[in-house]
Amino acid sequence: MNPNSDKKHLNTLHQNGPFLPGLTILRGLAACWVVLHNDALFRNHFRLDDQTDFVLRGYLAVDVFLFLSGFVLTVRYAPSMFASFNSQVYLEFIGRRLARIYPLFIFLLMIRAGLETARIFIGRTDIFVGSTSLDALLGNIFLVQAWGFWDEWTWVPAAWTVSAEWFCYLLFPLLLWIARPMWSWLLAAVTAVICIGTLAGYCFHFGGMEFPMQASLLRCLPEFIIGMILGAFWLRWKPVIDLRQKWFAIGFGLLVLLGAHWGWHDLVLLCFALVLVVASAGQSMKPVSSWQSEQDPNLRQPSQPFWYRWLLHLGTISYAIYLSHQLVQSVWIRIHAWHFKEASSLGWLCLWAAQVAMIWLCSHILYRMIESPARNWLRSKLSGNSPRIGPETARAS
Repeated sequence: MNPNSDKKHLNTLHQNGPFLPGLTILRGLAACWVVLHNDALFRNHFRLDDQTDFVLRGYLAVDVFLFLSGFVLTVRYAPSMFASFNSQVYLEFIGRRLARIYPLFIFLLMIRAGLETARIFIGRTDIFVGSTSLDALLGNIFLVQAWGFWDEWTWVPAAWTVSAEWFCYLLFPLLLWIARPMWSWLLAAVTAVICIGTLAGYCFHFGGMEFPMQASLLRCLPEFIIGMILGAFWLRWKPVIDLRQKWFAIGFGLLVLLGAHWGWHDLVLLCFALVLVVASAGQSMKPVSSWQSEQDPNLRQPSQPFWYRWLLHLGTISYAIYLSHQLVQSVWIRIHAWHFKEASSLGWLCLWAAQVAMIWLCSHILYRMIESPARNWLRSKLSGNSPRIGPETARAS
C-alpha cells in the first residue's frame, strides 16, 4: 500500500467510520459521573459520601474514557489501515487527533491564563506560581503536563487526561503497525495480562485507581492498550457473540452503578466497565455516510425517544463538559460564598440545578462555537477539502 492510498483510506475512514451511538451515550454518562465527583461544594453540603460511594468513585470515569479511546481507534483503523507504516499516514493521523482535542483545550487554557493575569489588577502578587507557573503553562501548551514532569494538577485540571491520551495517540499507529502483522491471541493475552498486572499492582500500592499525577501514564497507557485489545476482540468475534441486546448493556451499567454505590473494589468495577464498553458498542454497527453523520439524524429523528436523543446529545458534548465543568464549579463556589451561605435545603437544590444547567449551557456553546467548528476546519485543511457545515458526527471518536 503506497502513501497516497493510505492517506486516501484514512480520509475515507474519518468520513465514513462506524456510527456507535452506544459508546457516545456511555461517554456522556461518564462525563456526568466526573462532574458529580468534582462537585465538592454540594457533595459536602448534602453529605453524599456518607450515603453512597458512587459519587466518590467518579474518578473511575477517566478509566472508562481510556478504554473507550483505545477501543474506538482500533475498531476504526485496525481492519484495513496501517498495513504498511509510513510517515505520511502517521502525520495525517496525529494531525486529526490533535484537531480533535487541541482547539477546545487551548481555548480554555487561554481563558484560565487570562483569569490568572487579571489577578494583578486586584492587587494579588501570588500569580504564576505553583500549579499555575509559567513552566507549567508551557507544558500545557505542548500537552506534556501528565508525562511525569509535575506532581500536581496544573492550569486546566481535567486536561491531564488529554495529555495522557495525547501520549497514547502518538504511540497508537506504531502499536497497531507492530501488532497487526504478527497478531495472535496468545500475544494479545500476554499483553493484556501485563497491562492488567501493572494496573493491579499500582492500584493496590496507591489504594485505588486515583494514581498520583506523576504516575498518570502508568494508569492511562495500560488502559488504552487494553481498550485496543478489546477492540480487536470485538472485531473478530462480533459475528459470533451477540452483545447487541440493550438489556446486556443496561445490566452491566447497573452493575457498575451498584458496585460503585456499595464500594466494591476498583478493579472489579473496571472489569464490569470493560464488558459495558463491548456491550455498548454492539448497540449499532451500521456505518453511515459523512453527510448523515454531519447532520446527526439520531439527534433529530422524532421516532427516537426523547431520553435517547438527550443522552446522545450529552455524549456529543461530553468533551466540552469534561474540560469546562471545573471552571463553572469554581465560579459557583464564589457565588455561594458571596450570597448563599445560609440557603435552605430547597435553596441548595435550586443552586445545584442552576449549576448543572450552567455546565450544560457552557458546554453546548463551547461545542457549537469552538470545538466542532475548529475541529472541522482543521481536518478540512488536513484533507484538502473545504470546511464542512454542521456539527461533527456523534461517533465515539
